[in-house]
Amino acid sequence: MAKTGRRLSLIGQKFGKLLVESFAGVVKQRTRWNCICECGNRTVVCGCDLMGDHTKTCGRCPNRIEPFGDAVVIWLEMKDRDVPCFIDAADYPLVKDYRWCAVKRKNERGFYAQSSTKVYMHALLMGKGADHKDGDSLNNRRQNLRTSSVSENNRNRGIQISNTTGFKGVLPHRNKFRAAIKVDGKKHHLGTFNTALEAGRAYNEAAKKYHGEFAALNDVGDHDLVLNQKQEA
Repeated sequence: MAKTGRRLSLIGQKFGKLLVESFAGVVKQRTRWNCICECGNRTVVCGCDLMGDHTKTCGRCPNRIEPFGDAVVIWLEMKDRDVPCFIDAADYPLVKDYRWCAVKRKNERGFYAQSSTKVYMHALLMGKGADHKDGDSLNNRRQNLRTSSVSENNRNRGIQISNTTGFKGVLPHRNKFRAAIKVDGKKHHLGTFNTALEAGRAYNEAAKKYHGEFAALNDVGDHDLVLNQKQEA
């Protein structure tokens, strides 16, 4: 990189989708640069954000879309990659005027599609209380959406980020695994098991009984996973 005075010049350098066009000055001891994005929008970005890979786009790029049979894939921009979100082709006119991005689900694995105006895509399509039947919050096809109460929606939540066993409702306990389920705000203990797999199966049976169609079930196939093995002392 060439130097401009005593500072490195970023002019002509490309960072993600941003091409640096000119120096924009110094604000609070931070150099700022005029950039043009691949989408044609211009923006001003701090040099440290460019060089640290914190800012790679203008933040206003239109979403890339692809037809997928009777559905449409809307690609949601993230820092290091784009993730696909699915909707019915018939619903595309309802969402096309928004810019969508992927936002982390609170305390969970996975993402929601949220607009730059803080509107959730599934709520836009189905209204407040919309729930994803299969637990995939980026599958916003009508057949996967349903209305739900707050408690019903909570029943269908996936595995929490803090979970270390790989199974919902299962926690390590004294070299074994304990299963528990929450029903109407009260925790019910289901027993202690030698393996996480056994505990996961016990949770599934209880979830079917108490949560019905809103039960979020563990994958308890017979595949051999390290997570299913008894923890060593």
